[in-house]
Amino acid sequence: MQKINHKAAFLTIILLFVLGGFWSLAAPNVLTADKSDDPVFIALFSVGVICYVYFNAWLLVKTRFTSFIDGVLLIMGIWLFSVMPNLFFIQAILALPFGNFFYLLAFGACSGLITSLVLSAWRSSRTIFKG
Repeated sequence: MQKINHKAAFLTIILLFVLGGFWSLAAPNVLTADKSDDPVFIALFSVGVICYVYFNAWLLVKTRFTSFIDGVLLIMGIWLFSVMPNLFFIQAILALPFGNFFYLLAFGACSGLITSLVLSAWRSSRTIFKG
């Protein structure tokens, strides 16, 4: 039985916080108007990142994939078939300019790629039966 690798999850969370910080510095004004210094916005982003990483870590443990490629394909497949269509729906409702829309898509893709690479590469080594 494998457990979630909390060290890998913590490293992923830190990397996504750094990515989110740099990404928000380069964000168009339409997306960050009156939100960049709001502590509620930062708290919601932080909770969202933590939930996202731990859900993916839990999912990798529950699916019991043993290869690196399977884990990467699972997490990137979730982004491709779940998150990306939702962003297209949001685009249809909000009618954002395509530059802002691709900005949001790129952040989701980068965070999914980082999460999939770190969590899939650094699997937990704890098992009940060794050998």
